[in-house]
Amino acid sequence: MDLRSKSFPFGSRNQPNYTWWKPLLEMIAAVVLTLALAFAVGGVMLLFGVDPVSEKYEELFLFLTVAVEIPAVMIAVRFLGRRPVSSVLTGGRFTRPIELVGAYLLALAVSFVVLGTLGVLLFDASWKDSIAGLSATFPLQIVMIVLAALGEEMAFRGVVFQGFTAWTKQPLIGAALATLLFIAVHMPSSAAAFLHYLLDGLLYIGLAWYFNSIGMVVAVHAAWNTIGSMQTYGIPGSMGAMLVQFAASALAVAAVAIVFRKIAKAQSEATVARA
Repeated sequence: MDLRSKSFPFGSRNQPNYTWWKPLLEMIAAVVLTLALAFAVGGVMLLFGVDPVSEKYEELFLFLTVAVEIPAVMIAVRFLGRRPVSSVLTGGRFTRPIELVGAYLLALAVSFVVLGTLGVLLFDASWKDSIAGLSATFPLQIVMIVLAALGEEMAFRGVVFQGFTAWTKQPLIGAALATLLFIAVHMPSSAAAFLHYLLDGLLYIGLAWYFNSIGMVVAVHAAWNTIGSMQTYGIPGSMGAMLVQFAASALAVAAVAIVFRKIAKAQSEATVARA
């Protein structure tokens, strides 16, 4: 058996019923369903007298519009791509919840220390500003952040990355094309923002490839978004500031890859054993 048949990047192509048009159908369906569900969420909020674009509820609405990618991707993959939903999540075994929580906390700690320290030294912030976003609703924010991270990873590092890899048969090309689409969707308004999405997109795809699943990527992504919700001082959108953010993100990814490398090794060994 070809070893790549159990490799996460080839999760779409190496299905018994694969045809070239199914990845395209999955992508289109995921987009259409996500938009429909996002509009539905906004409609329900308005029905209950909640303005989704108000200052109070804007962040919640944003997280929900990303979280709806979860059912959108599940429907697109299972009923149109005609493949197991699990193939979007992993090429091998599922990562245990305790391992994912550990990766989340590690990435959160690394990101917090790096951004907090550089924020104080370079941007005249204070450590108090680094946790000023904490409030009574923060536990609910964490839930929304995790769901949003899962939805985005299922869509981009799952469906899109696997789709482009299926067409090109080259994960590196698939990663590049998927990252370009990831950038386009986020519509960066500056060169710094463009570079930020480019580097983070490649980091996350690399992590998914390394662990043969998106589990650890969801943990790191959720940790990064948690930091964004905790901090109130922000970092200016300059190229130098972008490099500071990338340093924090890259160090968090590296820490998770090193500390949990046994999981990646186990995935690789399991793939060889099944071949």
